[in-house]
Formats: sequence, structure tokens, C-alpha cells
Amino acid sequence: MNWGKGIIAAYAFFVVFILTMVFWAMRQDVSLVEKDYYQEEIRYQDQIERIRNANKEENRLEWKYDADSRQLTLKYAKKHHTQGLSGELKLFRPDNAKADILFVMDGSSAEQVLELKKLKAGLWKIKAKWKSNDEEYYKEGSLFL
Repeated sequence: MNWGKGIIAAYAFFVVFILTMVFWAMRQDVSLVEKDYYQEEIRYQDQIERIRNANKEENRLEWKYDADSRQLTLKYAKKHHTQGLSGELKLFRPDNAKADILFVMDGSSAEQVLELKKLKAGLWKIKAKWKSNDEEYYKEGSLFL
């Protein structure tokens, strides 16, 4: 093999490699965490206030996951379940937006149990947003099933 054939082979390999990478990159799912991320960014100061409200001791929302029964238990602060609470808890997969699931938060009692048996194992992000007595709250965390 002479130099000319080696250079042509290297160039051909490089072109095939680049085309393969372009084809592979175009097939990747690039779903966003939020569809209206720009509007969410503008309203972020409101989000900071919600987080600050939720971090106060009297407003705490706690969750506990039981791996054996695959249940998530939400424990509401006494202030919330006695004054009424409305909100939603969103579980979402960072790698697959189609797997997201939304639960309605019911503050009629001190605890709420959510069944997670149908959810795929792996990392889930938890986003809880609720309202009680005209104040809004927000808390997020991670859960590994």
C-alpha cells in the first residue's frame, strides 16, 4: 500500500465516521423539561418565593418512599391539612418526558399515599406545587425507584 491509498482510506474512514455521528445525533430525543421554559424563567422570582414559603418549619411537606410496597407517602404540615390544600405533585423522568405522571395533592388528612407500582425503575424527579390559605409553596427532590 502506498501513501496515496492510505490517505484516501483515512479520509474515507473520517467521512463515514462523521456521517455516522450526524445520523446518530439526529435520532436522539431532545425533549425539554418544560415546554414553555422561557415563560417559566421570567416567572422565577415567584418560584423563589414559593420555595422560601415551603422551607419554613410550619409549612414543611415531607415525603417518604417505601421500596417494599412501592408507595410514596406525603406528610402535610398541620396548617395545610386543617385549612385546606390544593396542588399537584409531578414525577418526571429526566430521560423520558413521555413517562411523566401527575398526582393531585389532597390535603384533607395529614398523610396521602401514592401508588408507584406501575412506574419504571430508575431516577425520578419530584416537583410539588401547592396552595393553602392563599399562599403558594414549592418543593422538589429526587427519588430512585
